[in-house]
Amino acid sequence: MIYITGDCHRNYERFNTRCFPEQKEMTKDDYVIVCGDFGGVWMKDEPDREEMMLMDWLDCKPFTTLFVDGNHENFDRLYAYPVEEWKGGKVHRIRPSVLHLMRGQVFNIDGKRIFSFGGARSHDIDDGILELDDPFYKVKKRQFDREWKLYRVNHLNWWKEEMPSEEEMKEGRRNLLEYDNTVDFIVSHCCASSTLALFSGGLFKPDQLSAYFEEIRQNVHFKKWFFGHYHDNRNVTAEEIMIYEQIIQRIHSGKVLKLSRHVLYYRYNDIFIQIWYIIFQKEKSESDEENQTTGEGKDMTTMNRILDLTIKLTASALFISKVEESFNCVRLFKGKPIRENCVIEIAGETYT
Repeated sequence: MIYITGDCHRNYERFNTRCFPEQKEMTKDDYVIVCGDFGGVWMKDEPDREEMMLMDWLDCKPFTTLFVDGNHENFDRLYAYPVEEWKGGKVHRIRPSVLHLMRGQVFNIDGKRIFSFGGARSHDIDDGILELDDPFYKVKKRQFDREWKLYRVNHLNWWKEEMPSEEEMKEGRRNLLEYDNTVDFIVSHCCASSTLALFSGGLFKPDQLSAYFEEIRQNVHFKKWFFGHYHDNRNVTAEEIMIYEQIIQRIHSGKVLKLSRHVLYYRYNDIFIQIWYIIFQKEKSESDEENQTTGEGKDMTTMNRILDLTIKLTASALFISKVEESFNCVRLFKGKPIRENCVIEIAGETYT
């Protein structure tokens, strides 16, 4: 089995058994792929106690953790790991079962051909990059902080390697050609220029990497493209899936893609439709208080409502008549709603 999720930023809470109970039936031959900003190799010169503990904790999980790099990785340390061959491509092995999928590689994982290419341009460097060895570093930093400028510090929380080299892009082209420019999945951190324009409306500007991905998008045959970076869960097109804190699983023969806690992914005519199921708590009735006394009660209520939705979908011959704003609904993060005002209409019935 292959599960896919988005940016972690060193927060791996989603991988505990309460949030991700499917792992109880997984083995090291099952995989969870993180679409960049993994954050597991972050501290400046060497891992601190927390980093070592987190990587050991992931390594002890029953599954194998794979990740492409994002723009928030310590590339000085990440690229210092020895390069190994694994399932047809190159990796950095952080732990025996925690692997970095290097850029421009094609892997054969669980019977699927997967092209990996990490990296992205940081959004928060418009006001400049500070240098630690600059004699006026502290003065500039205080000034930037006081003026709320968008900046980062070279080799501390920003690295030029966030953007790919020409050689990495060439290697990606060569490896794709070896497979006749045909893969099952593409996993990256950012996305192609046209995809970017489609969902951002010009908010995010194209760059060298998005132009490279646009070239791949136009010339490579793929079934699904998963990417992170933009901190949202959205089906931009039928083939291109933006993923953040949710975990999804591709099932070869079924229509329902496994969910993680609060999200049901339903595939209809090969289009992923995200159906967000949320408990609104604007007013506390006595029944709400009984159901939500504990976090476990809240989780069970949510899961029961998802089960109810699944039954209704089956009863309606898996027919979806209309989904309104299915990508702008409330999601529960750490038990709290972070987005509101969602209406979903399925087979004539409305859910909120």
